[in-house]
Amino acid sequence: MNSAIRIFILLTVFYLSTDAAYLEGDYIITRFRSTSRDLPLKSFGLIKGGPEEHLQELDSVQQIFCGQVIVRRKYDGEHRLYKGFLDTAAFNLKSNQYYAFQIPGWARMSEMVHYRFFRAPTDKPGSDEEVVFFDDERIYMRQFSRLYYFRNGNWFSLEGSTSLQPGTIKVTSEPQGAQVIINGQVSGKVTPCDIEGLIPGTYVLELFLADHHFFRKTVRLFPGGSLSVSFELFSDMDTVYITGKAPHGSLILPQPPFDNRYMVDTVFADDHRVRLLPGEHRIRWNGGALYKSLDTVVTVEEGKVTFFDYMFRRQYGVLRVAPDPEDAEVCIQNYNCRIGEQILEVPTGRYNVSAFHYGFRNLRKEVIVLPDSITNCEMDLVQIPDGDADGFIDKVDRCPDIYGLHDGCPKQKLGDVIEGKKQDLHEYVKNDHFTAGFSLMGMILRIPTRKQFANFLSTFSSGKIGGVNNYRGLTFANMAQFMYKGMFASVELGQWTAGLHYQRSDTMQLQTQSNNYIVYFDSLMEIEPVLFLPSTAVSLGFHYNWSWINIVYSIGYQWEDIILDQIYDVNKNEYARITFDNDWWFHQLYTELDLHTGEFFIPSVYFKFKFPFGPFMRTRWHVLQAGFQIKLVPHIYKERKKK
Repeated sequence: MNSAIRIFILLTVFYLSTDAAYLEGDYIITRFRSTSRDLPLKSFGLIKGGPEEHLQELDSVQQIFCGQVIVRRKYDGEHRLYKGFLDTAAFNLKSNQYYAFQIPGWARMSEMVHYRFFRAPTDKPGSDEEVVFFDDERIYMRQFSRLYYFRNGNWFSLEGSTSLQPGTIKVTSEPQGAQVIINGQVSGKVTPCDIEGLIPGTYVLELFLADHHFFRKTVRLFPGGSLSVSFELFSDMDTVYITGKAPHGSLILPQPPFDNRYMVDTVFADDHRVRLLPGEHRIRWNGGALYKSLDTVVTVEEGKVTFFDYMFRRQYGVLRVAPDPEDAEVCIQNYNCRIGEQILEVPTGRYNVSAFHYGFRNLRKEVIVLPDSITNCEMDLVQIPDGDADGFIDKVDRCPDIYGLHDGCPKQKLGDVIEGKKQDLHEYVKNDHFTAGFSLMGMILRIPTRKQFANFLSTFSSGKIGGVNNYRGLTFANMAQFMYKGMFASVELGQWTAGLHYQRSDTMQLQTQSNNYIVYFDSLMEIEPVLFLPSTAVSLGFHYNWSWINIVYSIGYQWEDIILDQIYDVNKNEYARITFDNDWWFHQLYTELDLHTGEFFIPSVYFKFKFPFGPFMRTRWHVLQAGFQIKLVPHIYKERKKK
């Protein structure tokens, strides 16, 4: 009976694990990482450019024009995005043949770029193709004419073609000699001209001629087709008159940011040049949820051309993303990934939102931000049901709920644990941006490790918190620290302007190898012996930032002097100032508690502990410091400036 039950459980585990092998989330790329790393163009033959040029890395899927491509490249198991220009000549090469695949009708390029592509159906999501190219209508891959992707629990395939069937656009203008700009890029040609080798798609043509109005047209080029486009340019200096018997005028409307027709009075305009009777006319344009709508009145004069200039303005809304658990990492399309809840004012439209947390399944949603409103996005992550990481879901092997995590259940392999920790560490280091911190105000407490020196020092201090003395007192702007890619470095100045004053009423003898000294206090003679402790410390180490807590370990070296001023030199019969070297090594444990009240400037509270080691000259110190500081995050400022 027991054998039969065991066989039944094993078969059930096999069935569920086989069925769970094809989890759609494993075949979807939920996020792309940006490391500001350029990609040499010589690595790819499908991109235009010389061997010394580079592709700039993207941090999100961006809108592209016809002729541009997005390169998705897998590096160390992670996917990164780059943007470049398609070189149609690459399809003429017989070696390393490229194939073009039509994007399915149900999807857009921004959706397909998240799918993994394979040479054949597989249960290993990590074996997807390393380099894939995308444009608005096609997917490009090398050497294979068929590719596969996993969607809605099924495998689908796409058939590729080795021909792009490029076309030609013939551009003419009156007058001639206008500069031709295609999809925002200067073509280097002037009218009349033929632009050849263009892949099928939608193009925006613009003509620029000095002292003439700027004209723009959107055209559609079909596979293997030839298209003629003509422009009539109007001078800025001359008044344009219209000849004809019927009195009328012309109204030139600006190109809208997306294809939505103008309404002139009560009729939709099919062209951006409208023929109207003289007088006032109502112009309306519906910007939807993306742009401010237009509703205004324009006056058209008889026999003249009226140019209506208008600046289209985006609408904004507030996006609030609340993850559960609260310390999950949240990534919003076109914005930096952050830990915890995010509240951002963003342009209206669609956004991909992803949330990640160790031990939970990744979650990705698409949200629509509406104008002048708050859009709430709840990201409730589901805990991974394989808590003991033995490869079987917990409801089958009943681990760890019934038998405990590793008590009676298969233990996780040590190699898997180490590999997982290495990946977590690599992920953290890769996304650790440069941060600089500067202390504002704090307190310091130092305890000497050598009892004889502690007894000597007690004659100079009452033991209470004093001034700026680098012993038991205050500090002001005396520390700078720098963190980048998991590394930590700091510089600290020991402030000693106040010093420690001798307070005993009797005298004290001090003997060195060469001299004898007497230390005493005499207010009438203005003899007030003072001890100073100037120092400079540097340290290097590592740091790890978890949510709002930053933990640092470093090793440092402190250059320190012990200075005694206004003590009597018996041998020379004069008052002297003597200095003793007291350099020492230390371990440093450093903790920061960030107060996330800003993004570029982050105030924080710090606690620092120094534990001495190694050789010393007079004494070593145990040091405790605490205070307030401000941290600067330059990359957030740069990204804000770009936007």
